Amino acid sequence: MSAVRFFMEIGVEEMPSQYVLPILGSLTQGVSHGLVESRLYHEPLSSNATPRRLVLWGTVLARQTTKQTVVKGPLLSVAYDSEGRPTPALAGFCRRVALDPDKLHRIEDNGKLYLAATVSEPVQSADAILPEVFSQAFQTLPLPRSMRWGLSDYRFIRPVRWLAMWIGGELAPLSLDGVSSQAITYGNRTDHPEALSYDDPDQYWSCLEEGRVILPFETRQLQIMEQGQQLAKKIGGRVDWDAELLAEVSNLVEWPTPFLGSFDETYLSIPASVLVTSMKVHQRYFPLYDNRGMLLPAFIGVRNGIGDHLDLVVRGNQKVLRARLADAQYFFNLDRTAPLSAHLPALRQVIFHAKMGTYGEKLERMHRLWHETQSWWDLDPAEAAVADQVIDLYKTDLLTHVVQEFPELEGEMGAIYARLEGESPLIADAIGEQYQPKSPTDDIPQTRLGQWLVLMDRVDTLVLAYAAGLKPSGSEDPFALRRAALAVGRVFSEVNASLLRNRTVREMIGEVAHLHQISDTVVDDVYELVVQRLTNYLQPEFSGSLVQAALRAPQPWNRLRDRIRWMMELTQDESWVSVAQAFKRAHRVLLGDGGEPVPVELADLGEPVERNLWLAIKGMESESLPLEAWWDAAKKVAVAIHAVFDQVLVMDPDAVVKQRRLSLLRRANQRLGQYFDLSVVE
Repeated sequence: MSAVRFFMEIGVEEMPSQYVLPILGSLTQGVSHGLVESRLYHEPLSSNATPRRLVLWGTVLARQTTKQTVVKGPLLSVAYDSEGRPTPALAGFCRRVALDPDKLHRIEDNGKLYLAATVSEPVQSADAILPEVFSQAFQTLPLPRSMRWGLSDYRFIRPVRWLAMWIGGELAPLSLDGVSSQAITYGNRTDHPEALSYDDPDQYWSCLEEGRVILPFETRQLQIMEQGQQLAKKIGGRVDWDAELLAEVSNLVEWPTPFLGSFDETYLSIPASVLVTSMKVHQRYFPLYDNRGMLLPAFIGVRNGIGDHLDLVVRGNQKVLRARLADAQYFFNLDRTAPLSAHLPALRQVIFHAKMGTYGEKLERMHRLWHETQSWWDLDPAEAAVADQVIDLYKTDLLTHVVQEFPELEGEMGAIYARLEGESPLIADAIGEQYQPKSPTDDIPQTRLGQWLVLMDRVDTLVLAYAAGLKPSGSEDPFALRRAALAVGRVFSEVNASLLRNRTVREMIGEVAHLHQISDTVVDDVYELVVQRLTNYLQPEFSGSLVQAALRAPQPWNRLRDRIRWMMELTQDESWVSVAQAFKRAHRVLLGDGGEPVPVELADLGEPVERNLWLAIKGMESESLPLEAWWDAAKKVAVAIHAVFDQVLVMDPDAVVKQRRLSLLRRANQRLGQYFDLSVVE
């Protein structure tokens, strides 16, 4: 079957850099889906984008594939009268499907015979279908923000300025947002703002070159890195190629031209993090470092367009940065006139959240929680001695001028000021680590005080937020509670066991709720959120059911990954199915009982299978039983559970016997579920 090539370019006002690639991906997926739905099968589509254009091309069948549908008609018994003539029911059906009665066939449905017709749907050419496929894909793009830019009902993130659609070398009729398809494109806004015309899609690529446009994102990114590193070598520096910033800058330009800029060395007296944040966040510059890792008074910027009059561009950017750094230096020096502790009273006036009070009230809760749970934490005397100071100081940098100018430096500036004021490194490090992990790829705090502070802070926030009805829903999570829950789960599961003295997540959440007289329903909800977020985080490594089994066991989460890996090994053991089934058999019986195990002694048991189960359970009841020994004992308990179910009636009419057997099964399952909740294992 013959095929046809197509090409489409949508030209727009500059899109925000963070949306360029996601919009391109959604458009490509939408077109591909539309082609399949339209029975226009195609080779994998190619696509690229810059901030001003979305380009898509590929090859599809020249015509739709055929599709036949079976249409059920009247019952055979009512299709003809007693003399064998078509009834009105059959005649009406034949008119509907445009077929004679002799072209129909019989089908059976629920034991009854019907007449049916096989109808072929119309077959259209690609050039008749493609415009509608593209229009539909564009209109239904999932956009973070959109609005109408003209008189039509089209909504998009930016106005559409030009459009070209080619099918088989011919310009095709298409209109988007009031803009019709034309054989033109535009170069980059700086070097070639005029229209460039072309006669067929093959000439499009030379137009891009003439207009100084590099279409592939990866090529723009590589050009920035190669040319930027060459400039850095001139002064003996290396570039900090921050991946997120590099992606952003690559989607801000169509023809990147890196340039080398500098600033006065006197600004190096400002903390490096302030300088770097000013360069990266405010100006989108790449900082330079020497071979010792020290910040140099220089940066790499990127211009959109060729390098004409680049000296003017460099001077202009240096002037803007100089003003930024002068402000930063002023704010830093102003902050140094008062210690962090001077901001503590003012925190009582700063709202943490309208439903959760002020930051001052949060600190009061933190102090109370620390003193109520002090015995939980295995902090050494030096760490415990400064815990109250950490709580007093860890939010004070919110009121410093630098953080108000650079919110990205919350916590980090507090640590810097604490060190400059001569505070203990224990205090400064904990303050600096309070926002870790900031993302799923970020590390948890490395110090024990930092870990302790993150757990205290996040659990307090989660419990109070849920009690105030601020639950995340769908894609909405304005208070970043999901991120807070993941931080709790990760710290609990990745820290050394000695920090928490074998306390569990639920106990920690419950203690906070108890202190504030908050219901157990909130405890359950917060706990479920933490479990859910940690499960999602670990699922790329492990199956969800294994993660859930480990998380829902009554064990602290330290060494969680090791426990899951060990469980994966156990699933290959020939006894695994027997143990899991034994647990589930007992679990199903116990679900409706709801009681607690009553003391059962060996002398109370009359049946041999009961005595065997009691002895097997005793072999598992050591709290310090190693995992390997626990597994050996679990296999014996499983055999004994199966024997009980096979040889006696658990739900015996005698209430005493019934309760005794249920108590034995409950004790058995408590031990079998010590490390893994086997009820959730698939």
